[in-house]
Amino acid sequence: MLSIFKSFSSSKKKDCALECIVPETPAVHEFVGPVRIVLVDTTTCTYSCRRLVAALVAAAYFLMGAFHFFSAEAILALNFVNGWSTPLRYRHRVTFHVILQLLALVSAISGTMMISMKNGIMPSISLHAVSS
Repeated sequence: MLSIFKSFSSSKKKDCALECIVPETPAVHEFVGPVRIVLVDTTTCTYSCRRLVAALVAAAYFLMGAFHFFSAEAILALNFVNGWSTPLRYRHRVTFHVILQLLALVSAISGTMMISMKNGIMPSISLHAVSS
């Protein structure tokens, strides 16, 4: 009985013609010479995902910088000696202050959400927890 299973399993053997390689694994080519060169050929999906993550990180850094810009301008908007807010009345300066602070808040929240999505902690945290 044991010999039947042995012959059955040995008849199922295949020569490896790269059918065992998953299509998602990148192909690696090495060139050895005075300088060793390693080329890794990634799939289109992996390359697109990495580009998307890099774009999200760049946008998040931009939004965090926008937060600093808008909050500093909002503080300066209340001062009557500031260049662009000098001709404005006090209630208009307060209005601009509120608008700039809201822009700073929106850019900070969206930048934080982008970083959280990149790090993979966003699905377990609600939007309310991030924004408060």
